[in-house]
Amino acid sequence: MRVIFASAFILCTLGVFYPVVGMSAEEETRGKIVLGVLASVFLGLIWVVSKFLANRNKLSAAEAPSIFKPYKVEHTNELVVYEFKTVFVYLLHSILAIVAIGYLEKITELSIIGILLLVFYFLFVSTQYLKVGRITKHATRHGSVEVSGSKWSFSNPLRIKIDNEHV
Repeated sequence: MRVIFASAFILCTLGVFYPVVGMSAEEETRGKIVLGVLASVFLGLIWVVSKFLANRNKLSAAEAPSIFKPYKVEHTNELVVYEFKTVFVYLLHSILAIVAIGYLEKITELSIIGILLLVFYFLFVSTQYLKVGRITKHATRHGSVEVSGSKWSFSNPLRIKIDNEHV
């Protein structure tokens, strides 16, 4: 947590005191925009981590969710409900925006940071969707899947309900 906060603070400070030596006005503006985007992403991560830590304190150790788990599972007698966390959709699109800005503005360092974040996302988040994807595919073949909500909505997140016999 302190590392993320320190990184965001450093990026914000660099955005204000960005060195102008040997740069045109356009390059200086571009650099400040990039640092602002990075600082926003880091501050967003601080917010997500703080929300996670606040929720973790309310739950027992066995019920505490993983910070990289993109969905939560609820078991009932008849159904298993997978509720997807909307924040991961926005996180992925923020990472893609960083890569796009780095590529379009020809800022190699930003592109590299974005690609590393993308690899990190795919390794720790996207791989967890594989199990749910297989289960949903199997249950869809048997006609026992009910989908509701939206992947973009925080108030009505995407929910997939599957009969217990197909899980």
